[in-house]
Amino acid sequence: MGFGIEITMNGDWERDVTRMAQDHIDQLAKDGTRAAQRVLATHRGQPVEVVRPVLQRELKRAGLDVTDPELTQYARQISEGGHVTFQPERIK
Repeated sequence: MGFGIEITMNGDWERDVTRMAQDHIDQLAKDGTRAAQRVLATHRGQPVEVVRPVLQRELKRAGLDVTDPELTQYARQISEGGHVTFQPERIK
């Protein structure tokens, strides 16, 4: 089972692994934001109970699994017409 990652052990291997992980986290944030934007475009103004399962499905497709309270908060924002943007955390 490959993930498309090749690691060559060199003096900078820790930096390389951190960079690859950060790239993945950055992509997850972008994909999650795009998923939320799609749901906003189709479900703005609809009840939270309608938005929530659609948003959960779209976020899972994007590779994100958020907590129930977060999902409800994001669904409420979309229901009210607000944007949801995921910001990647920086790996230190």
